[in-house]
Amino acid sequence: MSKKVFLAICISVLLIGTIVTIGCGKSKEGDLPTLQVGNKWTYETLAGGVYYTISEEVTGEDTFNNKDCWVTKLSMNPPFHGVDSMTSRRDESNLFRIQSEMSGTENGVPFTQVETHSYQFDVPLYPFEVGKTVKVVEIGNRTTTSVGEPQVETNTSTTFFKVERIEEITVPAGKFKCFKIVQYDESGVKLWTGWHSDKVKMFIKDIYEDSDYLRELKSYEL
Repeated sequence: MSKKVFLAICISVLLIGTIVTIGCGKSKEGDLPTLQVGNKWTYETLAGGVYYTISEEVTGEDTFNNKDCWVTKLSMNPPFHGVDSMTSRRDESNLFRIQSEMSGTENGVPFTQVETHSYQFDVPLYPFEVGKTVKVVEIGNRTTTSVGEPQVETNTSTTFFKVERIEEITVPAGKFKCFKIVQYDESGVKLWTGWHSDKVKMFIKDIYEDSDYLRELKSYEL
C-alpha cells in the first residue's frame, strides 16, 4: 500500500475531517467542532480507476498520548488496497488523526498496520477564516506486520493549509456552502484541495492534485 494512497483515506487533514459544533450553543462559521457518537459520513471514492464506498462513524471517546480523542470506525467496500476496516483516533483539539489501526489481506497474505502522528501548528487551525494560512509539521510512524518481522517507517513533512474562499459545492449528498482549503508543500506546490461544510460537519469533497483520487459525500447521519 503506497503512502499517498493510504493518506487519501486517513488524511490527516486532513487532514483531516474537520467539523463544526452543533447543539444548544450557537457556533460561528468555521469554529472548532465537537463530534457526537453516531455521526456518520459515507463517501463515493475514486482511486486508481476503481470506485469505493468508504464510511466513517464516530463510535466513542478515548485518550491517546495524553490527548482526548474521538474514536471513529471506517469501512471500505471493496477493500481499499486490501484494507477492509480501520479504527482511528482524532485529537479533539484539532480533529487530526493521531492514531490509526487497520487490518486486511494483500496478495492472499493477512496484515495489520498501525500509524501514529504528531503535529505542530504555527497558529491555531481554528476558526477557519478566508485568507488564513497554517504551517503544519507532521511526524508520522507506521508499523506493518505481515510475514516476518514488523516493518517500521518514519516520515516528517512540513506543509501549509490555506483557507482560500467560501464556495457552493454540489456532491451526491446535495449542495453545500463550504470553506475551500488547499494544502501546499514548502515549495508552494499544490498537493490537496478539500471543501468543508459546517452543515455536514465534515469535508464533503477532496482531491489530490497529482492523482485521480476523488472523494465526494454520498450520504450522512447527524
